[in-house]
Amino acid sequence: RPTLPATAAHRPQRLSRPSATSATSATSAAGRRPQDDYFTILQQWLAQFRTYPDAAKHQGWEGVVELSFSIDSRGSIRGATMTRSSGVALLDNAAFELLDRASPLPPPPADDAPLRVTVPVAYRLGVP
Repeated sequence: RPTLPATAAHRPQRLSRPSATSATSATSAAGRRPQDDYFTILQQWLAQFRTYPDAAKHQGWEGVVELSFSIDSRGSIRGATMTRSSGVALLDNAAFELLDRASPLPPPPADDAPLRVTVPVAYRLGVP
């Protein structure tokens, strides 16, 4: 099982911000909200589990699937739904399988749980 990276040396594509949270508007000394650090960790975590289906590669299929879900205080995913299809069922299914492989997720900061997020999962040929 992959582990959380020690640093944010690489930054995968940004996650969209949650549509609703119980988070406060507190900011760190650098002007970043605590959720920003969590989103970086979450991005890196999910990137370790993303796989591109071979059949989709061979067909040249690309797309972006957008998933929305809640993360509880233990990192469990609740209520995952697809908010935007890639237009390719194989890629849409692969995005849900990503969540299964990545579970449990790193728990959100205590003050933010449960946290609702919307995550774009991009499938682009030639992009790692």
